[in-house]
Amino acid sequence: QINDQTVEKREVSLNSRDSKVIEFTGFNLNDGANRCAIKINSGDFEHDNQFFFTLRRQTPAKALIIESSTRGRSDSLHLQSALTTNDDLPFNFVLKTSGAVDPTSIAEYSLVIMNDAGAVAPALAASLTKFVQAGGQLIIATGPRTEASSFNSSLQPILPATLTESVQTGTGESIAISDVKFDHPIFEVFQQSGRLAAHVIGYFRSQPVAAASVLARFEDGSPALVESSTGKGRVLLFTSSLGPSWNDLPLTPLYLPFVHQIVRYAGSREESAWYGMGQTFTVGKDSQGAPPAVDTPGGTRLSENRLTPDGDLLVTGREPGFYRLRYSTQPDFAAVDIDGAEGDFTKLDFGQFVSLSGEEVEGRQKVWWSLLLVALLLLLTESILARRTKMVKMVG
Repeated sequence: QINDQTVEKREVSLNSRDSKVIEFTGFNLNDGANRCAIKINSGDFEHDNQFFFTLRRQTPAKALIIESSTRGRSDSLHLQSALTTNDDLPFNFVLKTSGAVDPTSIAEYSLVIMNDAGAVAPALAASLTKFVQAGGQLIIATGPRTEASSFNSSLQPILPATLTESVQTGTGESIAISDVKFDHPIFEVFQQSGRLAAHVIGYFRSQPVAAASVLARFEDGSPALVESSTGKGRVLLFTSSLGPSWNDLPLTPLYLPFVHQIVRYAGSREESAWYGMGQTFTVGKDSQGAPPAVDTPGGTRLSENRLTPDGDLLVTGREPGFYRLRYSTQPDFAAVDIDGAEGDFTKLDFGQFVSLSGEEVEGRQKVWWSLLLVALLLLLTESILARRTKMVKMVG
């Protein structure tokens, strides 16, 4: 079911402890959050035969690519072309030079990509800092127009690493990106190759800040891609270029998936499609800066008013179903489900259960034998004392 409407049905026949994968594909989603449920017709416990979750159809957000005012267009053309060849990316991109960007407009975007943008004006740097701290996503690529000292000075509050010196390889020489965290979402698609097969001829050495994560390194150990969080936002720093000026990555088949993965990761929202019963989740503030009213699945207005330090509402799911988040612009929903593991008896090892029960019984028997022995000793002691007392009375 989607938004209380049954959109597809499947007949499934399962033996005990069997499992099957069933796909549902013939449906459309409305804009925003959609209330979804999978229900099984069975005479068993009703709440254990349904699963609630949300699916979202998001309107593409605005994204800005900032390039240097003095550069040739080739680097940004490669990047812009890569980002506009995939309709699945969650952004609409606009390309501007650093001199043409109105600093006050930065807050209108969800993602900003600085593509070897050169010198950053103080007003723009201040806006970018506020942008990230408020939850914006920033991707920075360096290049020949990036000057380390001014770069570090202007963006220091939000940088995941401090640039030190630029490195240029000799004629005919290059360096590779080899030390990669393939378990990170950006690099999952490259696990089979084991490396990013690009020839890098220029990059910056850098010193990551304490809270940063190095996701990839060059062969000499210098960080290639560094990530950090500041406030509610995130910054990714690529210490080479996203164009052909410092590497041949744009000329390889890896360029499109690499750029797409970075952008998808930056655009990902840390929201769960469902929460477990008893789990606490966060409800963000609305456009007026206050949390929305929340209705429980039973229709009761939630009276809880626990807030995070940032003013977001904390809600603990106590009923299965959909919590309605009454934002002024468009309602949202959070799904809560009971723990299905409570009805999963396949995970119970009966032999181990019997073994453990026997050990437990044996342990308890040892305790009772000890207690019984103590009781007998006390009874014997009491009998002896009583007999002696009686004899004393008779003699007296």
